[in-house]
Amino acid sequence: MLMTISDLQTTPQGMQNQCVQAAMSLSNLWDSYVKQSPGDWELHTEFRGEEERQGGIHASELSRCRRLIVYSAMNTERKVQAQDKNPKMQRVFDIGTIVHSYVQAQLHGMCDWVNGDRKQLTFEDEAPIHPGLGGVAQLYNMHSSCDGIFTFWQSMGQGVYQPWMRVGLEIKTINDDGFSKLSKPKDDHMEQTCLYQKALDVPLMWVLYFNKNNQMVTRSEPPFLFKFNTALWGQIEKRIQEVYENANLSHLPARQEGFHCSFCPFAHTCTPSYLNAGRGYQPPSSKEF
Repeated sequence: MLMTISDLQTTPQGMQNQCVQAAMSLSNLWDSYVKQSPGDWELHTEFRGEEERQGGIHASELSRCRRLIVYSAMNTERKVQAQDKNPKMQRVFDIGTIVHSYVQAQLHGMCDWVNGDRKQLTFEDEAPIHPGLGGVAQLYNMHSSCDGIFTFWQSMGQGVYQPWMRVGLEIKTINDDGFSKLSKPKDDHMEQTCLYQKALDVPLMWVLYFNKNNQMVTRSEPPFLFKFNTALWGQIEKRIQEVYENANLSHLPARQEGFHCSFCPFAHTCTPSYLNAGRGYQPPSSKEF
């Protein structure tokens, strides 16, 4: 079985290979579900702003500006000011949220279809990561959510089912140009998912890139399906420890300025020259209408 990260050390390699083969079937199962679906369903999406995020470590911020992560570790107020906000990027984020909801809803439907009157495959969306989980989530005050976790089940008879494998899911929207250049998950996405795996103790992960231009997706196959990387986690943990060392000393690392400053929740405190120089979004004058 492959239920936890430790199973990667204790489960025989031959059995692990069988588990990976089963995990590789997920994208084909999704295709099969879509083919037979009558198409009658509803989609509900919730949008949450940056300002609702708690302080601490967030997986999606691991590879961003080091100063941003320190601000979060210091529990600095998050606020995106209207004069700095980029409407185009906000629409990009919103479309990404909608696609996430779409994929998650489809995968719930897929599992119901696969199961029939037996429990074989279940899907949990937005698996939460918070200090209450214990482990590294508690140690480093982590606040995130993994897009999904699949659990594979086997029947033990008399209505009893036992889980035998868990596979995490991360959904990323991307344009056609970016999709065509993918040969493996991006480095920052590998770091983000590594944190998910460690905090949630998930041995396998599928990074699903969704092409917004033609709706192609990366399949649940290597290199987009992969096992937990112990060495990578060691690098991430060292970085997190350095972040808290800086936070405890109220030491802010040097700014890493650029376009990302226009949607940084700490720009109001950081005051990067990128925005001060007027390169942020400038709303049109009322005289233009």
